Amino acid sequence: MLLPALPSLTAIAPANGVQNGGFETSLAGWAHIDAGTPLLVGPGASGTAQAVRIDNHRDGNYLQQSIVPVQSAALVLDFQLQTVTSAGRPGCQLMEALSHDNPGAGTGQITISLGICSGGVGFPVFNTGGVFFPYAVSAPGWQRFTAVLDSVTGIGVLSIDGMKVAVVQGDPAQVDPANVLLFGDGGQDPRWGAAQDLVWDEVDFGPALPLPDLPSLPAVLPALPHVPPTVVP
Repeated sequence: MLLPALPSLTAIAPANGVQNGGFETSLAGWAHIDAGTPLLVGPGASGTAQAVRIDNHRDGNYLQQSIVPVQSAALVLDFQLQTVTSAGRPGCQLMEALSHDNPGAGTGQITISLGICSGGVGFPVFNTGGVFFPYAVSAPGWQRFTAVLDSVTGIGVLSIDGMKVAVVQGDPAQVDPANVLLFGDGGQDPRWGAAQDLVWDEVDFGPALPLPDLPSLPAVLPALPHVPPTVVP
């Protein structure tokens, strides 16, 4: 069971900070790193022509894009996601906005990160605060993930299909403004369930417009029914 809806999150729109986040004709604007091969597939979310499928690969399989560092009181990361299959081994896929010149090296200052796993979703912000909570990300339908982050208080709010599912808090002083957006195979972690092959679409990151009243939200939510969240190291 999810927590009550938070309509203000669904009304927040990013400022189109990502190039070709819809993958309509190609992967232009995105660089592929590590192993595996991203595939353009269709149809995409919201009736669009195409989306991009990334299969989990033991050696990694990422797409990344350099973005203009965003100085804003509030940020939003927004995308659509569809599960294709589970590969049956530990792991998950990641969507991350971070500050790093070489994200392929596996390190960087994370502004916001979402780990999409068969066992649930990880949601850390500003390198410091985060939770992992049970959630079924399953085929065949599309699901919309919207994470709104207050750059002053460090509070982050995640909604899935308009339902608020997690609130976390980190320390904004720990990171520089994000200059890279990347997503794909996040490697192996047995805590997070089996790795999944996922289809991504309508990816965007930028200032949140209008600015939400995030500081008034609680920094900690009650545990989801029966299964309390686990802190992500």
